[in-house]
Amino acid sequence: MRTINEHLVNIFEAGELSREATIRKFRIIRLKGKRQVAREVEHFNLDSILAVGFRVRSHRGTQFSTNFGLTIRTHQQPFGFAA
Repeated sequence: MRTINEHLVNIFEAGELSREATIRKFRIIRLKGKRQVAREVEHFNLDSILAVGFRVRSHRGTQFSTNFGLTIRTHQQPFGFAA
């Protein structure tokens, strides 16, 4: 089974989403012993999460798509969205 990173690479290479528009780096600082260690961690926005969710071909991917569809239909009326 392919990993999430492989799906993201394919999404960005296909031009489906822009890497710059969907990723934000956050600095995470942790204590290791008595010293602080900082590292940059990439966080992906909702668009990238949805794109991966729709590409996954598995039982979990099917659950994701089904639940996403139900959620959108439930919330589209109050906000005037059309699905």
